[in-house]
Amino acid sequence: MPDVPTTSPITATLVIHPTTQAALDAYALTPAHALLVTGAKGTGKGTILRLISSSLLGREMLPVETYNAHPYIRIIRSEDGKAISIETIRELQHFLSLKIPGKDVASTTSRIVVIEDAHLLTAEAQNALLKTLEEPPAGTVLLLTAHSLDSVLPTIQSRVRQLVVQPPSDDHVTAYFQAQGFGAAAIDRALLISGGLPGMTQALLSEDEQHPLYVATTHARGILQSKTYERLLLVDGLAKQKELCTDILYVVGRMARMALTRTADKAGIDRWNRVMRATYDAERQLSKSVQAKLVLTNFMLAL
Repeated sequence: MPDVPTTSPITATLVIHPTTQAALDAYALTPAHALLVTGAKGTGKGTILRLISSSLLGREMLPVETYNAHPYIRIIRSEDGKAISIETIRELQHFLSLKIPGKDVASTTSRIVVIEDAHLLTAEAQNALLKTLEEPPAGTVLLLTAHSLDSVLPTIQSRVRQLVVQPPSDDHVTAYFQAQGFGAAAIDRALLISGGLPGMTQALLSEDEQHPLYVATTHARGILQSKTYERLLLVDGLAKQKELCTDILYVVGRMARMALTRTADKAGIDRWNRVMRATYDAERQLSKSVQAKLVLTNFMLAL
């Protein structure tokens, strides 16, 4: 069995690629007032931010419920994949202008702002955020996530420290979850369903329905296991939920790539190659604003 990557206090509860861990260790030694964490969906960016936030506040890993409701952590998220407006940033700036009456933390950081999916900030919102990123109030740290560095404005990039999340190998993920007490068969099944994404694997093993890709994964499994007629019945409902559609296609693509690494027979290879082509075509069409119902209908038929 391969060794589980060594861990540091800031990553002790996370399976993580050694390169990413080294970057986190460096950040822990000299924290910056603004950090942008980038990586593909499901690679654990949200968990990494929760770990960093907990560490900066001098705490052990905060449970999700405590993290979301913590008085010194302000979390900004998109609603259903919609753009994050300039009004949201103005509300944040007002919040940051308020004096904190007291602190119950052991570190010098007294307040943390988390902006998830910063690539969904409108251009106006990103521009409004620039001054805050450059000169946040004393004791305030801003932590952002995005799918990629290029998905935010260059002016944002220049004002933040950057950290890229590299996905760990399947062997490392397996070893980690075995050390957590999960059975080999359950881990293998979760890896296959998640397409090897560690954050999604964790959600599946722990049945964490709050994970942003959990619902998409449930839909993806159902779609791949259904007959054509049953899949077509889903089109009308899914076409009204663009973010969910995008996530489903992403998960199906990950599943197909993982399945191809484990399939030896020609029929299986042909099937998963067909799924990958259908997924790629659907993602490309959605990115060009082709009508979602038409895209999904073609996708369901192509499977």
